[in-house]
Amino acid sequence: MRRIFMRNEEEIQEPKHIDKPLVTIVTLAYNHGGFIRESLEGFISQKTSFPFEVIIHDDASTDNTSNVIREFEQKYPSIIKPIYQIENQFSKGVSIGSTFIYPRAQGKYIALCEGDDYWTDPNKLQKQVDFMEAHPDYSMCFHNAMMTWTDGYKKDEVFAHIEDRQYSIVELYRRCYIPTASVLFRSDIIPHYSNNVNNPKVIYGDICLFLTCASLGKVWGMHDNMSVYRKHPGGMIYRQSLDRQLKEVYMDAEFKKFFPDEELGKMIKQVSFWRSFEGYIYSKYYGYKDYIPGFKACLKKNFAWKHATRIPLILWKWLTHLNKYKENR
Repeated sequence: MRRIFMRNEEEIQEPKHIDKPLVTIVTLAYNHGGFIRESLEGFISQKTSFPFEVIIHDDASTDNTSNVIREFEQKYPSIIKPIYQIENQFSKGVSIGSTFIYPRAQGKYIALCEGDDYWTDPNKLQKQVDFMEAHPDYSMCFHNAMMTWTDGYKKDEVFAHIEDRQYSIVELYRRCYIPTASVLFRSDIIPHYSNNVNNPKVIYGDICLFLTCASLGKVWGMHDNMSVYRKHPGGMIYRQSLDRQLKEVYMDAEFKKFFPDEELGKMIKQVSFWRSFEGYIYSKYYGYKDYIPGFKACLKKNFAWKHATRIPLILWKWLTHLNKYKENR
């Protein structure tokens, strides 16, 4: 990787006959000092028949993230285009992509990679762009990745079982197995995505993007393993988890409005019911009374009689699990 890093800017950006980047790589970074170099080297290592740019947003990192970015910016000024924040924007609730990044993007295609993930295949961009250029009816494509735990908690493993085929909007919602660093989509999706993701009830921008792409075109998966997704340690206490779960149910209700697909609507209603049921039981069990009304209202809204026969068995399983957890504490 170091040998590739020594290529100069002209070698990377050949050929010259294309007057602007065909792909904009978008990277969000915050305190990724231990990882960001590997991400940037993965971009610079790309072997393409077209020019590309990297818009990297450093959200006021307090470690050495910005220093590493500046090192690459100085060596590749026409490729690495940083945005350095003085104050953290995420904590203010600012939509970083819509506000700072996408208005500057020049590419016909947008490729994503978080600052703590990285690409491992130097032909990644070329493979994805070749597919998208040959299939104008597709709005997005993605590929497989390796998942690695930063604390060594588990051995590295393949992110998901991804096949070379089209994926429906229902599949992408139900089993969101898309590594963010694998995504490439058409930039004309951005106005539609921005309208959706700026809704305050949307808490997962990546899922919103995938569903937006699937609602406006086709989505293709590739089995090729071309990036690494880093999994960081940490967990939630039950109150935090319940808060997130209730917000997910509210977000699902917005997705039904955004994407009027009949099959997706059925799936969202089913998932929302069981999320609400689980949240209601946990809230009652742990005495978090402030969450009960929200989950109860969502239960009534998403109830279907086909759920009734399964409720006793699932309730017994959850209560058994909770009691065992309580005993082992």
